[in-house]
Amino acid sequence: MSFEEYQKSPVYKATNILGRILNKKNIDWDLFDRELSKLPDINVIYEEDTILSELYHECPYGTILVEITKRFLAAGYDVAANDGQNGAMCLHNL
Repeated sequence: MSFEEYQKSPVYKATNILGRILNKKNIDWDLFDRELSKLPDINVIYEEDTILSELYHECPYGTILVEITKRFLAAGYDVAANDGQNGAMCLHNL
């Protein structure tokens, strides 16, 4: 996969939107939830990456990871998807 192909993926686009919110000193969780709810499919996979797995790479802080995970789960993130790898990734990062 080339970087140009990845930039066109829904995972990359969603990660950029949500990542900008998470990179602020004071995270606006209401804005995060609104943007998360706008995504057509929070379970989309590109190659082996999901939006949530990409956010984990961008936000290495424990309490933020827990909050991101809670919000994805509340929004319908499927931990059984991707042959259970989504759930394993959540547990590993928490």
